Amino acid sequence: MGTFFGKSSFHHLDTNCADYRISLFLPAAAINDLGAISAKIFTIFAATSLVVVIVLSQYQSLASVVRNHLAVRHVVLPTSPIVAFCKSIDAHAKQAGIVRASLDPDAHRAPQGQRLPLLMVVVVGETVRAQNWGLSGYARQTTPMLAGISKTEVFNFLYARSCGTSTEISVPCMFSGIGRSQYDEAHIKGHESVLPLVQRTGVQVTWIDNQSGCKGVCDGVESLVARSFFKDRIEEDNATDELLLEPLDKKISEVPKDQIIVLHMMGNHGPAYYKRYPKNFEKFTPVCQTSSLSSCSSDSIINAYDNAIVYTDFVLASIIKRLGQIDDRLVSMVYTSDHGESLGERGIYLHGLPYLIAPEEQKQVPFFFWFPQKTQRALRLDTQCLNRKASQPTEHDMLAHTFFGVYQISTKIAKPEWNFIHDCIQGNDK
Repeated sequence: MGTFFGKSSFHHLDTNCADYRISLFLPAAAINDLGAISAKIFTIFAATSLVVVIVLSQYQSLASVVRNHLAVRHVVLPTSPIVAFCKSIDAHAKQAGIVRASLDPDAHRAPQGQRLPLLMVVVVGETVRAQNWGLSGYARQTTPMLAGISKTEVFNFLYARSCGTSTEISVPCMFSGIGRSQYDEAHIKGHESVLPLVQRTGVQVTWIDNQSGCKGVCDGVESLVARSFFKDRIEEDNATDELLLEPLDKKISEVPKDQIIVLHMMGNHGPAYYKRYPKNFEKFTPVCQTSSLSSCSSDSIINAYDNAIVYTDFVLASIIKRLGQIDDRLVSMVYTSDHGESLGERGIYLHGLPYLIAPEEQKQVPFFFWFPQKTQRALRLDTQCLNRKASQPTEHDMLAHTFFGVYQISTKIAKPEWNFIHDCIQGNDK
């Protein structure tokens, strides 16, 4: 104490009051250190600001480089190997002794009576944003085949938001049952998705993937890879979404009972949008024919992106056509994209920004249900009510809870307000 308060430790007290108040509690060396620390903080802030400005000015080219060469993000930071090692150890530790908890072991279904078996095909799109979706009023008609289907059967949401801005977050979230409004990563990773829950009630569930996997959502249910049905007949980069149709037909024919089939599309996965559709779907030209978006004009990037949506429209219409030819069961379909995409607005490209600061282009997605008239009658659906519901804003939260409504599943996690058909079943208490 004596040394700290000693004369040699203080500035001379012939300065102003502010100096006196500081010197009363800090030795001279500490005050000098504060100055040095302040200078270092200023330097770090200035350098960080400069880096941010440089990155934003080169965002188009950098986004493409990082997406095409994922290792770059780890190379640029010298601490990445250490962080990766720690994450790997942590992940192994968490996986070692954890079994995913059941969402509700007591979930059950009401008696189905004499109705026909019900098949719902759930199509999870990739990187399609609402702003370029023809059914939602885009200036270009990117969904001409879906637009030709009766408006009394297709219920398209104009204002739907995704659970996240990346597949890794959004897909598990939309099948979690808790949705974006109560998003909890630890809960989602520690619990099964709603698919095993639905299957335990007697609905056969199959996941068919043409993407990078189900992100844990299909754990506990049958899972197939679309490419495996074609073996050496295709190349990895040319795995367009028509590959999903053959395994879809196979599973429909195998299971004549209540069934959910989830199709995970390649969709508009960027930045190589031009690879996501066959040449005969190149409706808008010229197109960017490289993954390096910095070498392409804005118009050519958007053209390639829109062509991929036109192809998605064809695949979805093909699925609906197949389902419409089934006589021995009731059928329905739902489509939504996992997240959107930035195509140069405000200098931003691709997706994956934190949800809080991500632009709307990355969060607004297409979302529609298809209920043909035969299914509407069997489920006692009021189409005017469904159209009113579809005109309201919604989120991915609705998907899982609509499963519960369609298949009459009683579960403690069900939220009727998130069930698209709940208020629209004739005879239900509103």
